[in-house]
Amino acid sequence: MVADTLVPPPAIWVGREEELDRLRQARRQAQAAGRPVVLSAVHGMGGAGKTALARALAAEVAADYPDGRIEVDLFGFTPGHEPRDPGEVLGELLAQVGFDPADIPAHPQAKVGLWRSWLASRRVLLILDNARDAAQVQPLLPGVGAAGGCLVVVTSRNQLTELDAAARIRVDTLPPQDAAALLVEAAGRSRAEIRATGEELAELARLCGYLPLALRPVGALLARLSAAELIEVMRAADHPLHYLDEADRAARTAFTVSYQALSPALREVLGACAWHPGPDFDAGSLAALTAKPRPLAAVRLAELLQRNMLIGLPHGRYTFHDLFLGYARHHTGYSADDPGVRQARHRLYQHLTATTDTAISTLTTKSTNHTGNAFATPTQARTWLSAATGELTTAAYTALTDHWSQAPTLAHHVARWLRLDDRYEQAAGLYTALHTTAQTTGDQRGQADALQGLGITARLQNEYGRAADYHHQALQIYQDIGNRRGQANALHSLGITAQLQDEYGRAADYHHQALQIYQDIDDRLGQADALHSLGITARLQNEYGRAADYHHQALQIYQDIDDRLGQANALHSLGITAQLQNEYGRAADYHHQALQIYQDIGNRGGQADALQGLGETTRLQDEYGRAANYYGRALQIYQDIGDRGGQADALQGLGDIARLQDEYGRAANYYGRALQIYQDIGNRGGQADALQGLGETTRLQDEYGRAANYYGRALQIYQDIGNRGGQADALQGLGDIARLQDEYGRAANYYGRALQIYQDIGDRRGQADALQGLGDIARLQDEYGRAANYYGRALQIYQDIGDRRGQANALHSLGITARLQNEYGRAADYHHQALQIYQDIGNRGGQANALQGLGITAQSQNEYGRAADYHHQALQIYQDIDDRLGQANAHLGLALLAEGQGQPQTAAQAYQSAATLYTEIGFTEQANQCSTAYQRIKRKA
Repeated sequence: MVADTLVPPPAIWVGREEELDRLRQARRQAQAAGRPVVLSAVHGMGGAGKTALARALAAEVAADYPDGRIEVDLFGFTPGHEPRDPGEVLGELLAQVGFDPADIPAHPQAKVGLWRSWLASRRVLLILDNARDAAQVQPLLPGVGAAGGCLVVVTSRNQLTELDAAARIRVDTLPPQDAAALLVEAAGRSRAEIRATGEELAELARLCGYLPLALRPVGALLARLSAAELIEVMRAADHPLHYLDEADRAARTAFTVSYQALSPALREVLGACAWHPGPDFDAGSLAALTAKPRPLAAVRLAELLQRNMLIGLPHGRYTFHDLFLGYARHHTGYSADDPGVRQARHRLYQHLTATTDTAISTLTTKSTNHTGNAFATPTQARTWLSAATGELTTAAYTALTDHWSQAPTLAHHVARWLRLDDRYEQAAGLYTALHTTAQTTGDQRGQADALQGLGITARLQNEYGRAADYHHQALQIYQDIGNRRGQANALHSLGITAQLQDEYGRAADYHHQALQIYQDIDDRLGQADALHSLGITARLQNEYGRAADYHHQALQIYQDIDDRLGQANALHSLGITAQLQNEYGRAADYHHQALQIYQDIGNRGGQADALQGLGETTRLQDEYGRAANYYGRALQIYQDIGDRGGQADALQGLGDIARLQDEYGRAANYYGRALQIYQDIGNRGGQADALQGLGETTRLQDEYGRAANYYGRALQIYQDIGNRGGQADALQGLGDIARLQDEYGRAANYYGRALQIYQDIGDRRGQADALQGLGDIARLQDEYGRAANYYGRALQIYQDIGDRRGQANALHSLGITARLQNEYGRAADYHHQALQIYQDIGNRGGQANALQGLGITAQSQNEYGRAADYHHQALQIYQDIDDRLGQANAHLGLALLAEGQGQPQTAAQAYQSAATLYTEIGFTEQANQCSTAYQRIKRKA
């Protein structure tokens, strides 16, 4: 007689292929290793489908076990039943396989010996379903010396870690797609007959918690009801299954049996978890809720996870299954208003307030000493904050609702973290709740603080008008209640906002007012911050000397008060200012000093910012390889710390490098990735900057229509957010496109509009750049006098603001204009002056361009030897800096020179080299012209 009590798998079976594959693989591996027993422990929460999975495997492999195929329900978690005694089960098993009741011993250990003796030489499939614990299962297993090759599959809601299992398979909820499919199968109708869209099925599956135990009865209801009706009913309840009797009864029973199996200590802990605000928590939070030591809380959470009462999340966090939270709260017997629950939550709020404050301080620390800190490094702090964001946000809201006395402090800490993490909408929502609470309680200081937060958040979203409005409201309240520090903070914020709107005069005025108050109340940190901002405003007005002076004053105060973060920020700003003065060596030195401090204090965001600055500095020195390395390192750090805005900025820099190296495909990819991130985080200014980069790239590929589209989109965004400097930059780009399309009237109009804006906002560098564009138009229209006038005015401005690169560019343009007027001596003089400046500031690309100009001028004077020498020098530099367009132009210059000297072979070779390079970088028209010239010379030869 062969015992065969297997129960077939359910007729409706969806998904679980991954889990089933793992069971199959474990069985194959054990067989290949010669192991006589494959013990697979299948565990998971009630109703997840553990038994169905075991039965599915059994149905596949039953034929391989001819001596017996037995399934036993151990009643470990069966309502109304106590877990079965192993001795009783052994007696039943021995009877099933043919032993006469009289031959079955009464002593439990004797039964174990008889059972294992029988299994030793046989191939038996044994499913031990619904086990309570390992002690219930151990006596039923084959012995160590068994050689018959049995397969044992154990299912339990507990992990049964004591068992020596060849495989442990956790059965979680179904993936959303499989859960939706199970709903359809359970309805017993075709997909076309069910009244449900794909989105409705997905929502219904979510409301069922993706748990088969709930999905099957709810799916059955789809045979007569629409998904929309079911969704409406489930959403109207305090928990989704409340009005669905069969599903609710099954889920409630599954939870209740598991709950009753817990020890009193674990029930107490689970109750505390149930009254946590959600959506998840860690051992620190549970320790606060239960007033127990953190290590003990960690042990209790691990034990609940082993019993599948909680779901484990990364970074040591836990959560409830959506369906079981309500049942857990019911079993605690408490309500949210119970004094014990409120006290526990207050302890939790206190814990989260202190931990969040410590984490943010570590993240933006001014100290190198983290001894005794909960977080040894800023990376650890950010990891905790990122993982705990859901808990922190929910707790901040519930603390306000619970009227906890320190709730505003917690909420402000959380809102600040949300801002640091680029979660501006969530931050704004929390500040709005703070403002509403403060209004309700008549707390004027609280209202002003919340308005300040709303203003900062709006500013970070590039909504400068709204930001200014919030700050003005805050300022008024601070003035009404006589809070001078608050007034200074609001004025400082108004200054930053005005600065971002290119209103530099107003910005400076606000910063000066803030500085005066900070001085009056002896707030040295505030003074340093205001001076730093004044430096930035001066820099944006191209007043680099004044900017450096403000930054130096700020740096001195930061040093006096030992604020190392402030020191690093001031040094970083000094680096940017020196860079704009073309003092690249000093700029790099400042950035390196800032980088060192950021590294000393563990501020990874600052490190990335300093690396960005070094990337900019080396890019301006045409050291593209080093610049790309700096940008790449910055990008890696931004990715590590989750700073998406920083990632986009670094990608912009990498796009600039690729564009300057004529790698337009890579450049477009970088700009496109930056654009996507800016869109994701709602940074409209960043979006416009990325579109500008895409415009530059497509313009260089002669795709003028696409380039104009990019510039136009950038212009629209700049107009929407009130960024007038950006508008002028976009108009400059549109002017370049019109010029390249020989639409000189339109080009002049764009340049003129850009010039007007630059004049309105006091951007002298922008004015000079626009004058350069107008000079190009006049020169292309053969109006050399007007061109020289524009270039001369641009040169004067560049000299006034100390922009040496700009001076060299203007001199180079004046040289071209003089040459076109046949004033070769003056042309050469201008190019020599430009060359000298380019050499002084280390701009190798500019040097090559000036040498090219000198070569063409010498050629026009029939000084062919000198002309060739200039072209060769230019070519060498272009090759050194990997400027392929420059190389192509230099080869073309040498070809024209050689052909004019009657050297056809040299000319042909140079034309061919130019054609190859033009083709590589996508300059098709120029490539064709050079190829035609090459063929013409070859035909003559």
